[in-house]
Amino acid sequence: MADYGITLIITREYEHILMAMSSNRSKVNISYMHIPHPSGIAVDRKSNLVYLVSTRNPNQVFILMPAKGISKKQVLVPVASWFYPGSLY
Repeated sequence: MADYGITLIITREYEHILMAMSSNRSKVNISYMHIPHPSGIAVDRKSNLVYLVSTRNPNQVFILMPAKGISKKQVLVPVASWFYPGSLY
C-alpha cells in the first residue's frame, strides 16, 4: 500500500465495523468506526468523499471525508447522513 499511496476500506456487516488501513514505509495506520450493518461503499475520487450504506431499518447513507488538521495522520470522519425509512426488501 505504501508504494501506491492508497487506503484500503473494509466493512464487516455482522461485526458492525468500517475500517480504513494505510501504511507508509515505517508504520501501518488503522482507523475504524462502529456502524450497524455496513453493506456498501462508493468512493468519489474527484471530491474525495466516501459514501457508506447501512442497511437496517431505517436504512442510512453516510458521507465520510478525510479530516485535515485534527491530528498528524489523516482519518475519515462522517460529515453527513440521511435516512430512508421503511422496508425495501
